[in-house]
Amino acid sequence: MEMVISNSEAEVDARTWLNAHKDEEGLSWPQIGKLTDVSHSTLSLFATGKYAGRNDTVAAKVLAYRDRLAAQAEIAGDVATVPVWYDTPTATKLTSLLRWAQSGKIVLIVTGPGIGKTRTAERFADADPNVWLATMAPSTAGVATMLQEVAVAVGLGEIKGSPQQLSRRVRAHIQGKKGLLIVDEAQELTDKALNELRGLHDRTGLGIALMGNETVVGQIDSRKSALAQISSRFAKKARALWISLYQLGAIGDASEAGLETFGRRQLGVERLQWADQSEGFRLIEALKSMAQRAGWDQRVPARMKSADRGRLLKERLVGAQIARLIAAGETVMGPIAEDRGEWSDRRLDSAITDLAGRIRACPAITGEA
Repeated sequence: MEMVISNSEAEVDARTWLNAHKDEEGLSWPQIGKLTDVSHSTLSLFATGKYAGRNDTVAAKVLAYRDRLAAQAEIAGDVATVPVWYDTPTATKLTSLLRWAQSGKIVLIVTGPGIGKTRTAERFADADPNVWLATMAPSTAGVATMLQEVAVAVGLGEIKGSPQQLSRRVRAHIQGKKGLLIVDEAQELTDKALNELRGLHDRTGLGIALMGNETVVGQIDSRKSALAQISSRFAKKARALWISLYQLGAIGDASEAGLETFGRRQLGVERLQWADQSEGFRLIEALKSMAQRAGWDQRVPARMKSADRGRLLKERLVGAQIARLIAAGETVMGPIAEDRGEWSDRRLDSAITDLAGRIRACPAITGEA
């Protein structure tokens, strides 16, 4: 006896899109299952109209996944306008921050009380099965208690064990889901707990939004905390981009003072203070735009591992340096002009330095910088 399932318009819409998405992206049902928080067997039956359970629940999760992909595509198409640190009462801007974090970033959201950030976070989490909200308190300040709170938020329930065991279970559960963990009241966490969250991000690609009040700024200002380490990543990346632009011949001054002058002009601030400036990403995006205009492609897959991303950008920098020299009438021959896919990082670094020397010695290029 064949089963006939009555379908609502939303269920038909979800089923049609799901089948098309699977074919277009070449994904398996287990892969889509992780992304939608629906078991692969249920998805397979739902896609063929044979699922006998709550089709409306499955459809809601599929459509939430579709909406998340659409929002991320919109953000990716206009990265220059994406904010990262914002001290604003508007829910719209808070939502933009959460969407940016959802693409696999760590974001700090520092606000005063009473602007509705927790309500905004709750609504954002309710709309997507792979967005989880964990609210911290003094009782969850340590590594183990923080991980237990995160475990409840991501659907593992009440779990016990050593910090290492808890961390492994959380990592295994969120791996491959391309999720976002929103940590409210982040100022309650110890540095070790914050570093553990940073480790979750680095090892799984989990997006993390750390929400807190002005106390977080005090933590950053007063000592070298884990939050300061996260913030300092912006400074390190900006400095690395600045030096690479010099090696490419796109700028004429690689000094810290040169970056400081550029940053003040770009951001309209009196002085760059990496620990507490909310404009870090704006500066980085401006530097990326300069690199792009100079022929150094900055577009990389959002989920690429950090080490692979760094290597890809180094390979592209060598290519951009060679192209710049050739455009200036210089000859580039030998292994450096051939396939560099098997080169070690050390060899790439050496090639970048050598090519930078040739670029700095070429008047046709340095006259442009």
